[in-house]
Amino acid sequence: MKRLLLFYFTFLLFSAFSCNDEEIISSIAVMPCNKPDNSVYVDTQLVGSVTKMLEVWVINVKNNEKAVRCIPCNLPENFKVENQEIKFDASFLEIPPNVRMLGQPIEIKKIY
Repeated sequence: MKRLLLFYFTFLLFSAFSCNDEEIISSIAVMPCNKPDNSVYVDTQLVGSVTKMLEVWVINVKNNEKAVRCIPCNLPENFKVENQEIKFDASFLEIPPNVRMLGQPIEIKKIY
């Protein structure tokens, strides 16, 4: 039993140091906007606030009385400011199968 526990703790120790922060951040996908055929629906005049999570810019939107975290694939550089309010039109895109994302991918159509 002691050998089994020793093996288990050794395995946990080595697995804890197996990947670094850069590998984790690079594994978070931000979808490109080059696939217009995967649009689920278009919503207009959304209001949200821009914030940064794990080196990815996201927009927190209240959509249909539900809070939604959106990952824009084409957010302009001048809007990448922490806690900036933004009003925009967007196409909500499909999440690819077997992909885990920080939020719903969107393509911004117009910023007011």
